[in-house]
Amino acid sequence: MRFFAFLLLCVGAIGAAFAQETPDLKADAQLQASLSFTEPLIPLRELVQKVRERTGAPLAVAPEIADDKVCVLVSEKPAHEILNRLAELLRYQWQWGTDGKTYVLRIPAVERQRERALYQLAQSTVQQRQREALQRIIALARQYSLQQLTQMLGSPDFHGKSDRETSHAVVELSNAGAYCVARTLGLLPDAIRERLWTAQSLIFSSELDEEAGLPLQPDLERALLRLFQENDLIDRENTRLKRVEIRYLPCSQSIDLSYIAVSSQAIQQHGGFGLSLFSWGATESTELESHALCKVWREWQTNRDELRRLPEAKRAENTPALQIPEPLRDSVFSNLITWAQSRRLNLYADVYRIRPAQSPRRSRARTEPIAQQNEDPIPPFEWSASAFWLRLDGDTLLARHKDYYWLRPSEIPERLLRPLEAKIERREPITLDEWANFVAALTPMQLERASGALRLTHLSGSRIVHATSVPMGMVLHTMPALQFWASLTPAQRAAVQRGDPLLLERLTPTQRQRFAEAFNPPPLPGCVSQESTIVSMTSRDGAIVLNIPEYWFSGSVRRLSEAHARPDRFQLRISGVAPPYTANEGRPLTVRVGASPFNEPSDATDKGYRLSFIADGRERAYVVYQTVPETAGSEVEIPRTRSGDGAALVAPNLTIRQDD
Repeated sequence: MRFFAFLLLCVGAIGAAFAQETPDLKADAQLQASLSFTEPLIPLRELVQKVRERTGAPLAVAPEIADDKVCVLVSEKPAHEILNRLAELLRYQWQWGTDGKTYVLRIPAVERQRERALYQLAQSTVQQRQREALQRIIALARQYSLQQLTQMLGSPDFHGKSDRETSHAVVELSNAGAYCVARTLGLLPDAIRERLWTAQSLIFSSELDEEAGLPLQPDLERALLRLFQENDLIDRENTRLKRVEIRYLPCSQSIDLSYIAVSSQAIQQHGGFGLSLFSWGATESTELESHALCKVWREWQTNRDELRRLPEAKRAENTPALQIPEPLRDSVFSNLITWAQSRRLNLYADVYRIRPAQSPRRSRARTEPIAQQNEDPIPPFEWSASAFWLRLDGDTLLARHKDYYWLRPSEIPERLLRPLEAKIERREPITLDEWANFVAALTPMQLERASGALRLTHLSGSRIVHATSVPMGMVLHTMPALQFWASLTPAQRAAVQRGDPLLLERLTPTQRQRFAEAFNPPPLPGCVSQESTIVSMTSRDGAIVLNIPEYWFSGSVRRLSEAHARPDRFQLRISGVAPPYTANEGRPLTVRVGASPFNEPSDATDKGYRLSFIADGRERAYVVYQTVPETAGSEVEIPRTRSGDGAALVAPNLTIRQDD
């Protein structure tokens, strides 16, 4: 027995060592075949499968990288060259499979560790910069009054003598609200203030407020009341502070302060103001590029001047224009593709669905592909050069996104997005089971990106979200309800869909916990709740342009109200979901935000699911929907009207009302 065990151990060790060897793909006769690919966006699993089908070679991809997305635009290249180029670009390795016959693409352990270390450095660098900025701002607020800071800012030689960080701090503190936030933070003990970076919220409550939180000590309450009144931020009639909440918002790199003040007549006043910690600069990128992994990429890339000198090639006749997939249109990737094609280069790149967090969303009714036209101007090369590590090798361009170390783990796989997007495009209803399965598969980093909390470090610190027609704002808001639905058995789901209530006492301990989490959900990420309240209005070409974020729709589906039914139960209703707001032309312009009453749906895609969690005589309702109004997250143009004499354009008044 001992000899047999020893023999098995030796065979396993030999097999493991053999699997780590790097095979020579170039020596495989099957991989000599010339292949062409026009794939602007394809998962590695699918691309390698296509090579396998065309060549017959035994190829596979390790599960942890199978969902990675790449762009491969090549013409008549040997299969082994295509596979080796991909491995070089992604810093992966082809290794033997355990059977000793299959070529398997894997990510080396050392490379995985380097990526994780670079991501952690990026996170710690940003927070350290914000800590330093806050310390600098607090010190200035302690040293100078608001009047002195305003005078300092008005000095002709101030900006010339001050460094960038100090200039930004003084500019920020010249605002009364920001000044009061800084002074408030300066009044807190260091240990309490330090908690802000991890808890992201500090709530101070007086004896007037029953909500649990940090005690609002009388000395601190009097100091804050006097500070806010001296800077005309609250009424002089207020004699007490009931509540003060300070929130750290990493997405906007700011700190918000909200308060509830009470007068001697028990009249409450609500208000708030914010403090921006710092504006994004080149320092963060410089610190990150000092990392060993970035040093490898700098040595790998081609000098930019050499790339700039590449002449534009004449486009071959009868060459069909490349159709850019919807998620990549108007992005840095489409710009890179256009530039590479204009130089007649084969292109390998890693690809991600990136959309700026606050950019208007393209109409979802527009599904036809946009072809690149010959006469369209080519976007500046510098946009691509700033976003990618670029390497030119003969007629081939390799492009690796500089932020790949967190874009890759935060990217939602195509196998999850495509089925839902296809149903949305075909106007077919998405079932609750499909929504629940989608939510259950999302990782914390994918959810963080959906909230807009992650930033592209190398692209001016821009916040980005997923470029998809799937309403991710709704997913974030209804996640507790969908997680509860995912915990139910098929029999329980069928009973609820028949109209039977699901009683709390019949749930398993895990299901009861999910019920409690849905009834009293944790606060939404600061970025989401912040976006829910932002509406911008500008004037352009004789019209009022109203930009209503998509989050306004999803923000209206969670509400707590009195329930007139048996307590401690869960129930489901399927009804029509109307647009969450209406914009009426004329004066005044009224924007009504809120969940509309449920009626019978007129169309399959108007169908929504209302999930009601009832306990203690109260109801927490969620609405799961898939149809987002065309104007959600985009611009609505309201024509302006002329005054009586026709001499000037008059903008209508704007009234915004949000339903409970």
